[in-house]
Amino acid sequence: MIDRTSYLASTCSNRSVLHVGCSDFPITAERLRQKTLLHEHLAKVCSRLVGIDNSEEGIRILQESGFADVLCMDAESIVLRETFDVVLAGDVLEHMSNPGLFLEGIKGVLNGSGRLIIGVPNAYSFNIVKYMWGGSEPTHKDHTYYFSVKTLSQLCSRYQLVPTRLVFTAQPDCAYEPALYRIARRALIKMAKTLAPSLIIEFQHDSSVDLCQYYEWA
Repeated sequence: MIDRTSYLASTCSNRSVLHVGCSDFPITAERLRQKTLLHEHLAKVCSRLVGIDNSEEGIRILQESGFADVLCMDAESIVLRETFDVVLAGDVLEHMSNPGLFLEGIKGVLNGSGRLIIGVPNAYSFNIVKYMWGGSEPTHKDHTYYFSVKTLSQLCSRYQLVPTRLVFTAQPDCAYEPALYRIARRALIKMAKTLAPSLIIEFQHDSSVDLCQYYEWA
């Protein structure tokens, strides 16, 4: 199973990147201490990196930690004067009130042949077992949407963005989860990657993709 941080860092290497949701607040300081903050890894490999986040506290922590070009900004109303090779939005769409506003807004900051990379929790992941057994939804209290490959692709298609690459990813095991649960999850995901807890889809403007060679996911 692909490690998300390594995959995203390699995908963004030597490219200009707008990182949406860069602070990972409220665990910004913890991520920095553990050296697991994605923005820190991106800063080492990107040719140009700008981060935005709607958390003033998260941005303050990043600025005090030496990160330049990080701005407090609502992703649903992006206002920037430059364009980027990559717009990276990991684990942010599921928190939004209106992700369509974000998708409309990134048209002005994404290069013509640039890529929008979206990472979201997988609606059909193995975590659904928690709901079946426990009766409570295994989702963050601030999430407003569930996304699957189909629904995310359909949403983006309404903004002339077509999917060009799909990967299923997993975060490291959580220590608080029962060992038997972790073992069962790893085994099932190994047999069926579509049960992975998260997915990443890359999109491009339909005008920059040869649709004659394009395969649309069902």
